[in-house]
Amino acid sequence: MYGTVWNSGVVYNFAESGDGVVNINANYATQPHTVAPAAAWQGYIFTMMGVNNLSGGTSAITIFANIENIWKKARNDDFLIIAFEVLPSTDLTGAKETERVALNVLIQNASSLYDVLVPVPSEMLDPSDTDYYIDGTHTTVLGASTLADDIVTLIDAL
Repeated sequence: MYGTVWNSGVVYNFAESGDGVVNINANYATQPHTVAPAAAWQGYIFTMMGVNNLSGGTSAITIFANIENIWKKARNDDFLIIAFEVLPSTDLTGAKETERVALNVLIQNASSLYDVLVPVPSEMLDPSDTDYYIDGTHTTVLGASTLADDIVTLIDAL
């Protein structure tokens, strides 16, 4: 199934545990930019980010401004941009959950800045579901597989 999307190529992972969008934005030139595709649509960039910033109390607007900058840089580098809604987390309650929802609305409404949006799968709406979340934030193998299946379906539809 994944061969239709991932039949060849090299994977570069610039993610770091606990990294926030400010650092990712600041490090774009020395990380993703260095492996930009030779031609449009020959490279993918997956922008699954924001939960660490939300946990730290950063506002949706501030997080989104950084994500928007990352998307613009990636577009300039001819990446196909895969955007993600921020998954729920047991760390995000009250005002932080309100900010997560607001951030997801900002992401949804910026569709001209990315090529594919991966929404939160309906089966992953409850972060306390241990079938999909290891610790209330990070996905299990089933959670990751669910997201991967959705990604392949969305990319194949392009």
